[in-house]
Amino acid sequence: LDLELIDPNGVVYYGNQFANGFSIAGGTSDSVNNVERIKLPSSTSSVPGTWQVKITHKGGVSVTYGLAMSGSFSQSFVPDLMTLSNSIFLNPASPLVNEPAPIQLSWYNQGAASTGSYKITLTDETVGETLMTAEMGSLASLSLGSKVHSHTFTQIGIHTLRLTLDSNQQVTELNDESNGVNNNFIEFDIMIAATGLRLYSLNESLGVDENSKTKILDVQNSTSVSFDLALNHEGTGNQSVSLYISNVQELVDPVLGRIENSKDIWTREKNISNAIILTTVDTNGSNLSFQVTFDDVSANLQPVGNEFKRYARAGTYIVDIQASYDSNNQVTHSMRLVIIVPQVRDVIVVPSGNAGLLAAPGSFAPFYISLKNIGNVDATYAIECQSERKWQVELGDSNSSVYNFETFDLLDEDDLQVRTYVPPAVDGLPSAGTTDYVSCWVTSSEDTALNVSIDPVDIEVLALNRYSAQLTDESGNLIDVLSGNRIYTNNGEWVNLTLELSNLGNTALTLSVSLQTQLDSWPVQMQYDDQISGQTIQVELLAGGSASIVITVVVYEGALSGDVNQILMKTTGNGVSQSVNTALLTIDDSIGLSFSDLEDSLLCKADGNWHEYTFTVKNEGNIPLSLDWSHSLVDDGWEFGFFESPKALDPKEQEQVIVAVKSPNQTAAKTSAQIILVSVNGSVGERFTDASGSIQVNVLDTFHAGIIANNNLMSIERGVVTQSLFSVTNEGNIPLNALFSVAFFDRDGVQLDSWTGLIKPDQISSLPVGDSQNLEVLITPGNDAEIGIVTVLITANTSDGNYSTSFEASVEVTTIQGGLFGALPSWAAYSTLFGMIVVGLLIGLRVKRGARFIDDGDALVAPDVEASAVHLSRREDALDVSYQVNELASGAVSAEEMQQALVQ
Repeated sequence: LDLELIDPNGVVYYGNQFANGFSIAGGTSDSVNNVERIKLPSSTSSVPGTWQVKITHKGGVSVTYGLAMSGSFSQSFVPDLMTLSNSIFLNPASPLVNEPAPIQLSWYNQGAASTGSYKITLTDETVGETLMTAEMGSLASLSLGSKVHSHTFTQIGIHTLRLTLDSNQQVTELNDESNGVNNNFIEFDIMIAATGLRLYSLNESLGVDENSKTKILDVQNSTSVSFDLALNHEGTGNQSVSLYISNVQELVDPVLGRIENSKDIWTREKNISNAIILTTVDTNGSNLSFQVTFDDVSANLQPVGNEFKRYARAGTYIVDIQASYDSNNQVTHSMRLVIIVPQVRDVIVVPSGNAGLLAAPGSFAPFYISLKNIGNVDATYAIECQSERKWQVELGDSNSSVYNFETFDLLDEDDLQVRTYVPPAVDGLPSAGTTDYVSCWVTSSEDTALNVSIDPVDIEVLALNRYSAQLTDESGNLIDVLSGNRIYTNNGEWVNLTLELSNLGNTALTLSVSLQTQLDSWPVQMQYDDQISGQTIQVELLAGGSASIVITVVVYEGALSGDVNQILMKTTGNGVSQSVNTALLTIDDSIGLSFSDLEDSLLCKADGNWHEYTFTVKNEGNIPLSLDWSHSLVDDGWEFGFFESPKALDPKEQEQVIVAVKSPNQTAAKTSAQIILVSVNGSVGERFTDASGSIQVNVLDTFHAGIIANNNLMSIERGVVTQSLFSVTNEGNIPLNALFSVAFFDRDGVQLDSWTGLIKPDQISSLPVGDSQNLEVLITPGNDAEIGIVTVLITANTSDGNYSTSFEASVEVTTIQGGLFGALPSWAAYSTLFGMIVVGLLIGLRVKRGARFIDDGDALVAPDVEASAVHLSRREDALDVSYQVNELASGAVSAEEMQQALVQ
């Protein structure tokens, strides 16, 4: 493939032609490989107009490709008609005068859009004659157009034919008379020969047969092909004639008509001498029959020794034969012969180094496969290998089990390494002696019938003696070089370590673990199953097995800060390497805090409620810490706080922290509505440490009904429906759907059945966010409704919960039941009672004025005692019979109670 860039002025830049880091105009195309690049400086690429990018296939097998472009440009979808090298084609190449000559015309649309209708013109520039004008329909992008025109030439000699595309310039193109390079015309010289000589092709019966101009080579059995021809003289007198036979050439691209010299070497032989004399027409000697043989000498069907057959290269080959008078070259005739060499696709696949393959678990078993192309066409092959046990197989320099070779020329060969990976031992498998088989087969994308396989290659698994020894602390943390082998501890603590031994091989192991300590004042021991020792323990590990040895260390009570005790565990065994694990137990006073359980988001609803979130804080040090909590600010209208947060933590202690957030009403549902940073500062003396973490708050879709009731309803008449209005506002963040209900409760919270209510309408559907709607509540106290304050509770039921409001109501007191005024209506009873009180007060004042003075000191009751707060309260309670119900007054007033009130 070749890459070209053509600027609006027709300047061509070829791929990989660089100078000082930038592409230069001119030069030649790169034939090294298909990786080509063009880079232009901004000064060059600023030339305005339409630039063309062209990818050309210069030979070989079909290939896919990718194209990447960067820069300041926009792609233009316009057509581009172009002529080809064989746009004007005649067979025979030199037609005879006064005989019809078929002229085959062809052209191509290399643009990215269809052309629409257009006109083509064919002219004979030599005689100034227009041979043909034709209206053509639309030609699709990347399509070939063609037309055949027959013309009889009446003048011998050289004629220049010109084909013009879009001759009336009605198509806007990338390249034409006005833009880029004019590729809409081509001129071609032909020789119109005088009548005198004529060449014929003959079949096997030596009869004239036009089809015999084409022969198919029996490629697997022969390297040569012969044509039987005849040369007839149609003129007068004896004439000396020359016979010219061209070299064998390959028709590389039948569409574009590109012809190249054959890659194989062909010889030409004819069975007549070069001196040819033909007599007058229709006399003995005026006709000559002869045979021409073409032999591919690059082919070899009889190899010697280790050589392989070499077939003639596949392809379509052409040979031009021309006969001319020696005395007058305008008396001539030509013929084109075609040799078709069929394709033979074949490959030899040979494995090597595949005998006695051995590999331990976790390693590769390699062997090689050699391929040789013994066909007669350039070919691409693919090889695929598969393990019977589905083990990983890698080919060449890849880690894939499929490999595509570069194109093979004839008799080219290549070697490929095949590596089978024996998987690491897991639970002792694969065990030693296990056998796997690898099969490989070769295919070709050009020939789906080709499939060549090799005999399966067997691989045997070797024994693997390998183990691991890992030391961990009580939390499972690895104690190794990366951690500094250090464990911080305090005086008097018991430190438990675990030495985990794992058999990573595929055979049983016997291991010995010995223990050493730096400070003898710290008691230490090992335990495994029923073995307890402070020095050595024996462990038997089956293939794939494991064992846990617990090491307990008691920290010396008198150890000082900074003291270090080195605990060393050495593991040995026959046929395995020695491993050493070390732990450094250090007395330290480190401080630190950490958060956990902060991964999830805090889910909040826009319902006016607090929503909690719990996470964990831990004192990572070995010193008690006092804690001080803080958080980042939240947006206006939001509230955030700590519901539970520890004020102090002991060493290694962890506690839960509960925070809560409340969003404003009508907050839209959103992920990451708030990101709140929570921080804690720990202190001990002059030492400080801190930890922080972010809490993401997500607001969910929420139904939230805000209900506002009107004023209380007092003195409602029994059995009569009373109306009140209340408003409902959608305080959530999605359209509100709610169902409403009403209930009645006394002062003790007991629901009353003597009151009934109805809400109209009793439900709301799809109330927009922030909108309000008035609803009507109809209240009816029953005839048996008691006097007293009643709480009316209105509730909105939604899928996100219930929202309610309340107001107070009471029944009207219409009669006094029982007592002195039991038979009177309420207004008459009150009027009579008031009159009696007034009369009593007047009589009392008059009696007091007329009485003699009495010494208050001898009185049993203090003066004006009836004006005290207690007595006044009793009087008010006695008179209040409308709403209040308690132990001092009831709905009925007896005669005795009235008399007592008057006395006071």
